[in-house]
Amino acid sequence: MWLILLVPAAAYLRVPAPAEQKTDSPLISFPARTFMTPDDPLQKRMHFFVLGPETSGTRLVSQIIAEDADIPNAVNWEGAFATADPQDAIFHVSLPWGSYCEVNSVQPVLSSWGGSYPGNGVAMPPRAPARLYVNIKQLIQTYKTKGEAVEVVLVARDPEVSLLGKIDAHHCSNRAKSVEEQDEAFRVMLEARSLPDVTIVCYEELVSVPKVTLTKLRRKFHLPTDSMPHLYDANAKYSARLPNPYPCTYSLRAYNQLCPTTALAKQYPACK
Repeated sequence: MWLILLVPAAAYLRVPAPAEQKTDSPLISFPARTFMTPDDPLQKRMHFFVLGPETSGTRLVSQIIAEDADIPNAVNWEGAFATADPQDAIFHVSLPWGSYCEVNSVQPVLSSWGGSYPGNGVAMPPRAPARLYVNIKQLIQTYKTKGEAVEVVLVARDPEVSLLGKIDAHHCSNRAKSVEEQDEAFRVMLEARSLPDVTIVCYEELVSVPKVTLTKLRRKFHLPTDSMPHLYDANAKYSARLPNPYPCTYSLRAYNQLCPTTALAKQYPACK
């Protein structure tokens, strides 16, 4: 089994006649352009989207799925386009917009993936937008309307750690803006968490009880392997910089609802 691997928010299709609309976010409101994609010529292909706030572990989860599916050099995958496969495709996209917060362009709404499918490959469209907004419910509905299979994996991580990771990666030097964007990412995930085509992976459970976490994921996606990747808790490197106690922020409340059995959620049970 092979998968298509793509960088987050970097290569999506321009639309000839996009429609202006507003996001339904209570936190952020901006003009957005909705666009559609060409039909996948391989109707039986499964489309996986691994989504989550920046530095939440989406790349790690994508790497694990790719390795389970015997993708060459999957363990070294860094988000680059790999190859096409007649059975599966996987996309790694950061919520809510990816890229850098300093980019002040219109963010198109991702209703489905914006590539085209010439032959056995996937075309990267020119002049792709720097940022885009992923509406998960709309994305799933678009694929289903076209008769194309889709699954979404949402990855949630300690929001204070994710926030530090985003700033340290120089994706947003403005902390207030980083908080605003992370809140929006968690709002999008909360809105989609009960959908039947959505699976939630909690980073802290992935690194603390990998066998339990990965067994559930592999069974749902029919990945016939029981090998365990080498995992470590990357949260530890941020421990000296984390607040004590945590403030009960929007993102922490959302995280506790998405990952109620984690140690962090149990540490702050009143923050819901």
